[in-house]
Amino acid sequence: MNEGVSFGLKIPNELILAVAVVYVFLLKHFKKFGLSMMWIGIICGAIWSNLFDRLMYGSVRDWITISVFGSSVKNNLADFVLVFSAIALIAVQYRHERQRNQASTKDSV
Repeated sequence: MNEGVSFGLKIPNELILAVAVVYVFLLKHFKKFGLSMMWIGIICGAIWSNLFDRLMYGSVRDWITISVFGSSVKNNLADFVLVFSAIALIAVQYRHERQRNQASTKDSV
């Protein structure tokens, strides 16, 4: 059982709550920030999945082990989904920003 957060990191409950509040804020105001609603929803789902386990059982069960270069990481599916979705959200935002910059450069010429 993992009593920490993703990847077994020991993070205070106050910080976990603060991150959850930020995600709820972003979810509520996603249009203002131009965020991808799908990725925000997936991220929130992964967060709530881990939060539910923590509230019900006091910890999160890590059951997927991946070995890379002689070291291993043990996590649950929600942790992997959370990391992948955060990377995808950053990529979507980067692409959107790049397209917007190219359009503004084209308009100014």
